Amino acid sequence: MTTILRFLHTMHEAAFLEQALKDGLMLTDHPVKFAPLDINDGRSIEIMQSYSIAALSERASALGVSDLNLNALMYGLGTIAGKIPMICFTEVHEGRSLVPHYANFGAYGVVVSKEWLEANGGDRVLYAGPTSAVTKRLHRLFVDLQIAKLYVQNGKMLFNNSSLEPVLNLLAYIQSKDQLDEVEWRIAGEHGFTGRRRETGDRLTLPFDAIQAVLVKKEDEVEKFTDILKALSTTPGKELPPVLVQPRILPLDIGDVSPAFQYFLSGGDEDKPFNSKND
Repeated sequence: MTTILRFLHTMHEAAFLEQALKDGLMLTDHPVKFAPLDINDGRSIEIMQSYSIAALSERASALGVSDLNLNALMYGLGTIAGKIPMICFTEVHEGRSLVPHYANFGAYGVVVSKEWLEANGGDRVLYAGPTSAVTKRLHRLFVDLQIAKLYVQNGKMLFNNSSLEPVLNLLAYIQSKDQLDEVEWRIAGEHGFTGRRRETGDRLTLPFDAIQAVLVKKEDEVEKFTDILKALSTTPGKELPPVLVQPRILPLDIGDVSPAFQYFLSGGDEDKPFNSKND
């Protein structure tokens, strides 16, 4: 049976991989930020500011407020930064070298099925460049959400922090920079901004059937992680996911991964006969 290897979660330590396989993948804090400003694009900044001022003025009129305290209200309007617990995956496209990915995110990893990823809320990240069309629309959406929740206290309009919750929920799946070499998917957890329990450090169980492959850094680790997979298998004799040694690429279509193919993927010379001891 053919398996598609594509959705990879990596880490830097073998111990982290072992715990992930046994106890589940951990939700860790990742910074998120939305600041649609490019100092070189004065026209876009002017348009954004004009829209915000007009929306604030309209809300002030609706609330019967004469003192707009514009400077205070404009500060940070439509921008947000924070940390959200999540699990990140890269969607590996055909032919893409994994070497730079290992350098940045670690050479140990697990490939999961798309079905499991989507069933647990996983979705592809949207990359939005500074003052791009998408960024401008998101900025207006965030401004509208914040202004709609403004309330009056002692004659002044104040922000309601609850307006930021849906913004953070959306930002969990937005990367506001150009990073086209990564096609990232995320499973976002509860950030706890409005008082609910923050899920940083929680683990998401990874069923054996969701594991499509395991990646290790060194050849002498294959046996150990094969034994871990055997212990996790709920069906004796069932075919195990392959344990690959730092492959340069991921095969998209894979059935039984032979030791020779594993050797080639790991950097062996395809023109030289395979030796299981690599000597």
